[in-house]
Amino acid sequence: MHRYVIAGEHVTDVPSLCCAFERAVGAADGGWGSGLQCFDDRLFGGYGMEHPCEVIWERSDISRRALDGQALAEWAAACLAAEDYLGDSGREWLEQARADGRAGLRTLFDEIIAMIESARWRRTARR
Repeated sequence: MHRYVIAGEHVTDVPSLCCAFERAVGAADGGWGSGLQCFDDRLFGGYGMEHPCEVIWERSDISRRALDGQALAEWAAACLAAEDYLGDSGREWLEQARADGRAGLRTLFDEIIAMIESARWRRTARR
């Protein structure tokens, strides 16, 4: 099984998350993009990441503090302002994420962890 180690002290926003994964998997600079949609796509393989794999997020406490509810609200608001979503359901999801982030009900860190775990599950389910 492949292991990818993420240095959490360097992950404080979405672009730094993408950079950390690029370094961990040995991908070319910029190959993982700078947005969560691109990040989610890359979790399924290619761009250096091999499956099955284990992601080890060291110093995740630092990332968790930086990627809090406010970070989720700001990210969702930026996506809404840029109209960077797929259809009405994507817009509704972002609006709810923004509200939940502001209320402290969800964090950007939790959303990222859910993406990572979902990709692992979906990848395994494809076998």
